[in-house]
Amino acid sequence: MKSRLKKLKFQQYRFTKIGVLIGLILVAIAHIFDVDYFEYFYEFLEKYESLEIDEILMLIFFVFPALWLDSLLGNYKINLQKKQMEVFCSTMFNVNHTINNLLNQLQHFYYILSEDASLTEEEIAAFYKVIKEADDDIKKLNLVENIPENLSRGIVDVRLG
Repeated sequence: MKSRLKKLKFQQYRFTKIGVLIGLILVAIAHIFDVDYFEYFYEFLEKYESLEIDEILMLIFFVFPALWLDSLLGNYKINLQKKQMEVFCSTMFNVNHTINNLLNQLQHFYYILSEDASLTEEEIAAFYKVIKEADDDIKKLNLVENIPENLSRGIVDVRLG
């Protein structure tokens, strides 16, 4: 049963739980003390009808929840954009690191060739390995669809797959 509750992720609905608890308390009070909330509310509105409070309350009941939902949606979009920027910056840093590593190895390869030094089979294989690793890393970075868990800015060794 505990794992099923974990799957439902009730911990995300903190305000819903508070609202349900308050609602249950109000229902219990209404039944125990025979309180009719709508009668009190109606009497309140009748008392202040001349001030047009009922129209203002209707406006408040519709505007404030809409503003609250818009702010939640706005915060969600801002957080999503921040995460996308983190992924973009980390990806660009990793691409930069991979290409710089490849260019350094190719520069070293060029200096060896310009000195007319012969390369052994192992050295040539090592250069091909570096080129292949750079190619694989760039292909993996192109396949990024979600945010890796070990993402942080400035990290050199994010392994994506």
